[in-house]
Amino acid sequence: MNAPSFTEHVVTTLSEGVAHIELARPDKLNSLSRPMLDALVETLRWAGVNPEVRAILISGHGRIFCAGDDLDGLGDLHGAPQNDLSEIYEAVAPVAVKMLTIRKPIVAAIHGGAYGAGLDLALTADYRVASERTKLGMVPAKLASAGQMALLLLYVSVNTARRLLFKAEPVPGTQALELGLVDELVDDDLILSRAREVAMELAKGPTLAYGTMKMGLLTMVGMNTLAALNMELDLSLASHGTHDAEEGMAAQMERREPRFLGR
Repeated sequence: MNAPSFTEHVVTTLSEGVAHIELARPDKLNSLSRPMLDALVETLRWAGVNPEVRAILISGHGRIFCAGDDLDGLGDLHGAPQNDLSEIYEAVAPVAVKMLTIRKPIVAAIHGGAYGAGLDLALTADYRVASERTKLGMVPAKLASAGQMALLLLYVSVNTARRLLFKAEPVPGTQALELGLVDELVDDDLILSRAREVAMELAKGPTLAYGTMKMGLLTMVGMNTLAALNMELDLSLASHGTHDAEEGMAAQMERREPRFLGR
């Protein structure tokens, strides 16, 4: 089943509860244009409210996952002068915020490489599949720009983030796995199939609980331990009244596989 199409460069299909969002601009290494960024936001909104969508898979078509922002004619592309970045931020930020806050699990299949805004896109996913040859590139320093800090700090220490950003050298898949920037390494030709497998596994799970945990974890970053524990208790108590919580308990008692519905 096809999802609504907002641009030819973002192709979305829905199958077995998984909405597959594919960046489809291979001639530009899937670099993100303003129409693509707007389309990603609209597609994520569609996926977020569609009850048939229980998990999201994002990938790139062609040689790499995403080369980042389209730097060819940056000002014209984003509808703003070259020295006015406000329009760019208004285009990029909603995608990252939507991916972080959408209450459904997101899996990223990162083949080839993810650079700049493409890496930001990957880091907002909940699970990332890559290979040893995948390259993750932090590029702001090469452009004399300050960026890619907030999402990086979800995974590494300030000291490590500083080193990665200052050096601005691509991080290979093996190092990315050690740092927690990716979750799993497979052979290059298995990245997409493995990512789809993970997405389908998550789609069968308690997606409502996943969504609550996503929001809880993001909110708890920076909280003191007592405040985080209190919030966890509130979220746990609220989740006990859901259909999936009751089904999970029943399945445990009856020694069978649960049938979660995401509600």
